[in-house]
Amino acid sequence: MTDPPRTTNAHVAAVWAAALASVGPVVGGLLGRWAWWLDGWNAFPVHAAVAAAAGAVIAAAWRRAGRRRWAAVFVAGVFAAVGAGRVAGEVGGELHVRLEGEELDVMVANVLTANRDFDRFLRVVREDPPEVLCVLETDAGWAAALETLKDEYPYRFAAPRTDNFGITVLSKRAWSEAREVTLGTTPSVEMAFDFGGRALTVIASHPVPPKGAGNWRRRNEQLAATAARVRELGGEAVVAGDLNCPPWSPFYEDFKRAGGLHDGRRIGAGLSTTWPAGRWWMRTPIDHVLATEGLVFNRYEVGPKTGSDHLPVRARLVPR
Repeated sequence: MTDPPRTTNAHVAAVWAAALASVGPVVGGLLGRWAWWLDGWNAFPVHAAVAAAAGAVIAAAWRRAGRRRWAAVFVAGVFAAVGAGRVAGEVGGELHVRLEGEELDVMVANVLTANRDFDRFLRVVREDPPEVLCVLETDAGWAAALETLKDEYPYRFAAPRTDNFGITVLSKRAWSEAREVTLGTTPSVEMAFDFGGRALTVIASHPVPPKGAGNWRRRNEQLAATAARVRELGGEAVVAGDLNCPPWSPFYEDFKRAGGLHDGRRIGAGLSTTWPAGRWWMRTPIDHVLATEGLVFNRYEVGPKTGSDHLPVRARLVPR
């Protein structure tokens, strides 16, 4: 008969090191309010949950740590469950009943300024043109390419820039006003519509990516300013944009709560991941369409690749 492997303190320490390292991404996300690099883990909650689960498996298999390894297994398992619960919480949660009535069809697409494959994006739009199209990262070249859609879209507002924060909006629906507004570091575009007899504002926004403490604060400030603008406007509102913020960030929750907004993803649209478009195993949802409570999402979906590093998001909404 073979003797059981002798437990050593070194092996117990190794098991705990593996378990605690594996739960680090989940813990980092939970502490995301305190630092940009911790909040960065909130972009990858699936990966964090998998890492914690792997830590639990490794600890369970480490027989040289003896029975004391089960405490490490328990800790890693708990955080794996917490991580999985955070992911599941964004997959669904609202009873989805498709409503009849006047429908607003909105698409937001970050086309990537450096992307010169204009025709590919235009083909995607022409295959099934949305009613309101918000195009982010438009420079002069993109603004000119979008002019070729003038037959489909009689209402156009272009605010191109040489950096990655130009915005162009096209609409089949008549607006009473479209203008560039300052709600933070980067410009947004605000459009006012009549929607079923209600005042409706669509805001296209693209805050800076939260790389480094300074940009992280600027992104958070722009989200807060946008939420305050929604409250100030009254009536119904839709916010569409590359918000550079995943739904698991505490600042995304602050944004929704402060603006009285809800997320179309919650109707059972899955994670609806959008970036980076070319790496499905790394993809996370940072492009969003949100609406005030007087609007209901009939559909919420991610579109096809357009040559950009982002996938477009499309939503169809009706009055509640």
